[in-house]
Amino acid sequence: MQIQSLSVVYDENITAVDGLDLDIPPGEFVTLLGPSGSGKTSILMALAGFVRPSSGHVFVDSRDLLALPPNERNLGLVVQSYALFPHMTVEQNIAFPLRMRNWKQTDIDQAVRQAVRMVQLRGYEKRKPGQLSGGEQQRVALARATIFDPPVMLMDEPLGALDRQLRDQLQSELKAIQQRTGITTLYVTHDQDEAMALSDRIAIMRDGSIEQIASPQELYERPRNTFVAGFLGESNVLQGTIHLTGNRVELETDAGWRLPLADASGAGDRHRVHAQIRPERILVEEDPMDVHTTAEVIDQSFAGEMIRLTVRVPSGEQLAIKRQNSGRTSDFQPGRQVTIGWALQDMMVLRD
Repeated sequence: MQIQSLSVVYDENITAVDGLDLDIPPGEFVTLLGPSGSGKTSILMALAGFVRPSSGHVFVDSRDLLALPPNERNLGLVVQSYALFPHMTVEQNIAFPLRMRNWKQTDIDQAVRQAVRMVQLRGYEKRKPGQLSGGEQQRVALARATIFDPPVMLMDEPLGALDRQLRDQLQSELKAIQQRTGITTLYVTHDQDEAMALSDRIAIMRDGSIEQIASPQELYERPRNTFVAGFLGESNVLQGTIHLTGNRVELETDAGWRLPLADASGAGDRHRVHAQIRPERILVEEDPMDVHTTAEVIDQSFAGEMIRLTVRVPSGEQLAIKRQNSGRTSDFQPGRQVTIGWALQDMMVLRD
């Protein structure tokens, strides 16, 4: 699928999508991730035909979808509400797209049996949506959207109405189904963990445009700018000035803390920059550490498998630290003086 120069403008002056370009190879799972109002759902609704774009083209198998009415676009669609027909059984809901395409009854029966097995709902064929749990309804919606073998699947917050434990379970099932069917998928969510678990690539959205698109690991390890670093995961971001002395690169923070850097990512001497380090990359009372300093623990909070510390360094700046829960939470009570540090390459210079 190729999205070219797609724009969506509401009421002639509210730009929801601004000249978006996005290529998705066959079989890839791409997630649109961003804050509310960044244009994620507007993109999906424009592709599905529920919103009229102001300009652009969307090519699937050499056809421009935007030139076709919604019922001729042949796209799979799963939304948060599932939109199942309450008066139909599971098998009738799943079969509905095939009946609309005038398939033969014998072909419909065979396809429904295969779809029911795929989403692990054997024995539920005669039940109606009101007799199903939220997770079971989501599986029916997924089977209905994939049964006619669409070239592209659009998914808008399909797990958003489920509790966390069920969402985690269905994430694995959803990814397995997508890999088995090989359907190109464009997925919308505001859940970072969900996006990281499911996606081949993630597009970080802001103000109707893509800030950065890359694999989950690359986005997390090498964010392009401060917005991406701050939106995906948690970061400690320090502002300061670059100092270059021979081969040595240092950051002098606004509070006067001098820190060595692996490189300045193109920034010159005396340039103002932001630098980031992830909380889990900061070590406490470990050796050796390329960069190290003393710090005072000012807060400790429990988050299940992780312990979160907030520390204050001598310059007065505060850093968040995440440590694996080892069962010894009392080791780092507020007021304790500790040594913290990190590997030189773990602090990155970011663009504004």
